[in-house]
Amino acid sequence: MKKNKIYEFNICGIIGETGNEQENNFSYDDLAGIIRYIKNDNSIEELVINIRSTGGNVNDALLIYDDLLSLDLKITTRCYGYVASAATIIAQAATEGRREISRNAMYLIHRSSTISEGNHSELNRTIDLLEKTDERIAEIYAHRSGSEIQSFLEIMDKNNGKGEWMTARECVETGLADKITGAEKIKNSALKELKILNLPQLPENDKTALSVIKNIKKLLAKINYMDGNEYSRKLTEIETKLETMEEKAKRTELLENKIRELEKINKRISIQPTKTSPKEDPSHRDLNNFGNNRSYENDMKNFKY
Repeated sequence: MKKNKIYEFNICGIIGETGNEQENNFSYDDLAGIIRYIKNDNSIEELVINIRSTGGNVNDALLIYDDLLSLDLKITTRCYGYVASAATIIAQAATEGRREISRNAMYLIHRSSTISEGNHSELNRTIDLLEKTDERIAEIYAHRSGSEIQSFLEIMDKNNGKGEWMTARECVETGLADKITGAEKIKNSALKELKILNLPQLPENDKTALSVIKNIKKLLAKINYMDGNEYSRKLTEIETKLETMEEKAKRTELLENKIRELEKINKRISIQPTKTSPKEDPSHRDLNNFGNNRSYENDMKNFKY
């Protein structure tokens, strides 16, 4: 059977809770039921998971994340509205390049928390578990983004461990998402601003083009905030092209200088003192040889270093 079917489901409400009274919530058991269905349908090629959740039980989230990774399917996660805590862990289970986030969504990662009681030894054990849990979560973010674990622990540490809400653009910039959905195309925003700014047309072979494009890159990264990732890649292509051209120009200039140097050396080597044969100069036997001496002196003036 040809595999071309897409199976789509929602993760809403509190993660880790389920039941008739909480129909909008999602637990690991809910995913287990979906996986059983998928395994019985060989035509399913891709999962699309719509996530609208402010978090819940981190244990369920980690189990859901691991089970999604074990599936031999393309997985797309799409975040909408407020997506926080445990929900952000599940969002990382997408196939490479398929972590999507709505342009109007907000994203929150923070330190894990719990309610605990007991003596100091029991509380210390709870603290140790929380710290290891935070490191595991930050490790997932780091693995998917290519950044260091510490960079995500620092974000999670903000506001006394309660983290900080991030925009869709900030999620892409930090590597927590791959693509912003519902974003305006470049030509509808950045190019409009270019006309207002009346920036010059960049000549492809101008030596100043590279420095100018770097400044425009910084400017448009701010202007085109909703599609920065795509536009950044395009600017990088232009920048690489210009850098290659600049490098070629440098090599050409060095070669031309070397050729001029060799031509000068060749000219010096080719210059020979004037010689007068005995037949041409009847006074060649003259001991003073005044005529030839003056020729030698004139010739020697051309030997410049």
